[in-house]
Amino acid sequence: MPVLVVTNNPMVVQKLSGRFELFFDAGMDYEAVLKYVRDRVHKGAKLLSHPLSGSVKPGQTPYKTVLLEEGGNTLDQASLQIIEDTLGMAVKMLAANGTAGIGEQADNDFKLIDYDLAKNALDQMMQHK
Repeated sequence: MPVLVVTNNPMVVQKLSGRFELFFDAGMDYEAVLKYVRDRVHKGAKLLSHPLSGSVKPGQTPYKTVLLEEGGNTLDQASLQIIEDTLGMAVKMLAANGTAGIGEQADNDFKLIDYDLAKNALDQMMQHK
């Protein structure tokens, strides 16, 4: 089954383009990425990475990358439960804390953290195939 990398992180696109199918929209915020993932799960995709991977919480970073397995014909209940729970938690955290303004160096750091999490998940998947 094909892997779809959903992201709003330009570093992920720069480093993974041509190796994996990508859905990239720089205009999406953290919540919008999760909603897009939820919509794909409703269409049969299965989560390959947890949407809350890493220790950076919603509202601390503007970047999110989630890995999906495309091509399923049925709704994966476990993936749906995880993305719905994650989306609910993210909405609450963002409402309570807002999105913190970050400087250029922190922005680059958050891009790198998000990319590293995605790359490590992809590397582990490839080792187990």
